[in-house]
Amino acid sequence: MSLLYLAYISLMFLVTRCLFLSDIQTLHIDIFIIVPFMYLISNFNRSDSLYSSHPTNSILGFSDLIPFFSSTLMQILIISFFCFYGHKSEKITEISKAGTLVFFVSSFQSVFNGIYLSDCTPHRESIFTNKKILIFGLLIFFLNFMLLFLTYSAYGFCG
Repeated sequence: MSLLYLAYISLMFLVTRCLFLSDIQTLHIDIFIIVPFMYLISNFNRSDSLYSSHPTNSILGFSDLIPFFSSTLMQILIISFFCFYGHKSEKITEISKAGTLVFFVSSFQSVFNGIYLSDCTPHRESIFTNKKILIFGLLIFFLNFMLLFLTYSAYGFCG
């Protein structure tokens, strides 16, 4: 739910500044984020623990709403910073560079939240015991970090 909300916030910034996602950006999120995570999620085994009663946690409990809203607030602040960082320019190349950076920031945050917030318990095994999803998740995290860093440094946003 947080990732869906973040996607709309990212899209809002891109649309209001006339920065639309290119085909390469769409392919990036499909190939490097969605497909690997869907494959890895399908590799989770069932939990060995059987519970005699149904879970007592509600879907929208108070303890779940605090991290959701705090994470969303931090992501909005980070996206706002990267969206409006630097000098304004009328050149389409400068605008598209900023749009690419915003896209990679939102992708980086999506991967980070997918790794950090998915404990998959009690009904599935823990994320830290599943070696496949841990290794591929870290590789995807590293790939997105490198894309973010390269985009950020190559376009002259670093001092």
